[in-house]
Amino acid sequence: MIYGEVTIVVDEQDDLFYTRAALQAHRPGEGRITVQPTPASSSPAALAHDVLYALGKRLAPGPNSPDVWLDSVNTAWLAAAAWGVATGVRHVVVPRAHLLTIRRIDQLLACASRRGLS
Repeated sequence: MIYGEVTIVVDEQDDLFYTRAALQAHRPGEGRITVQPTPASSSPAALAHDVLYALGKRLAPGPNSPDVWLDSVNTAWLAAAAWGVATGVRHVVVPRAHLLTIRRIDQLLACASRRGLS
């Protein structure tokens, strides 16, 4: 994804001020998205789908199952990266990051760092 910055907000108290600020920062047309992680999701592709939802996109359902893409980690991250590039995303805010596993955070940061961004 072409991201200039990825901001991970660790706010274990879920302070309303930080939540509001993150939501107000969501301006896809200006290259900023706020990705709200799906609570208690164990799907390996969940955060990629959350990125897609923040962009107003989603993967089309498969031919035999509407959930066929949920476990397709590579496909979901590729789609998120493609839409991030296509829509000019430069800044990503992820509030409530304390609910994510280390693996999910690593996936997000790896996606950004592959483009040489931080």
